[in-house]
Amino acid sequence: MSRKLLEVNFDGTYLPQIILGCDPFECYTYFYPSPERKSSAYSKRFLNAGTMLEIASAALDGGINALNFSRHENLVKLVEEIKKRGLEMKLVPLVFQIPLKVRDEPIPVTRIEATFFRHIDWKKNQLYKEFVKTSMYREVTSALPLSKEEIDKLDIDGGRLERALRWFDSKGCVKLAMTCVEIFALTQRFDLIEVFLQIFDKLGYKVCAGSHIADVFEILEKEKIRFKAYYAPLNKIGFLMAPTQEQMLRHLVKMKEPLIAIKPLAGGRIKPREAFNYIFNLRENVVCMVGLSSIQEVEEALRSLKAEDL
Repeated sequence: MSRKLLEVNFDGTYLPQIILGCDPFECYTYFYPSPERKSSAYSKRFLNAGTMLEIASAALDGGINALNFSRHENLVKLVEEIKKRGLEMKLVPLVFQIPLKVRDEPIPVTRIEATFFRHIDWKKNQLYKEFVKTSMYREVTSALPLSKEEIDKLDIDGGRLERALRWFDSKGCVKLAMTCVEIFALTQRFDLIEVFLQIFDKLGYKVCAGSHIADVFEILEKEKIRFKAYYAPLNKIGFLMAPTQEQMLRHLVKMKEPLIAIKPLAGGRIKPREAFNYIFNLRENVVCMVGLSSIQEVEEALRSLKAEDL
């Protein structure tokens, strides 16, 4: 019999204290100083669905019955294997960037990211120190940011967004989708938030809005724009909490809405017990999304939840 973990109510969707993160299965990692080497190891480990299924099964046995889910082929294979074996896993959709267009021309994610970095003082930001170590740094810094004219004419690609959400429907996902709202806040295209919320609502989805930058939450608060749920980096050492841990905490602690804490282990820099003890005593209505890449890591995370001081 699988263990039952405490759950948090995300506006009708109940998620356990720990959600299985998708980064390792996508062979994406924040383990430094050599993310490329770690990604290579992940690629070999998750070449077939068997290893991923072992990890997911161990997680399910421990009560971790939710998985952050994207369209990555590895995750699709994993979910197919889970269903074949009659297991049940709550799939939390990840719509990382809302699809955008200018005059019916799709905007690549790299240009959205380049625009995002142009709108923050990112070289003084601790996010920069980590970002420059990744291969994505070269892709984004070589991309052309959106011009003011393009930003003014920016629009939601509703057709692409609807197709993405219907695809998640076909996989049996829960009706709570995680998506990034940075580009809308930083460029002050608040009108587009209402546009994409209508599309999500039309298909029965609630939005869990997120950012790595505290300024984004500050802008949304100033504009009195509220979401049903949020996600953001939250950990004891301030890893990827920008521009500073103090500024991010100022917003995350006072939020009344439920929160998905990402990067709780700070890319392996914090042990699970210390990480969970910090987060679960910091605020209520919070769950941790953790990238667990082995059965041993799953077991360690579950043992940490048994600590009396959590």
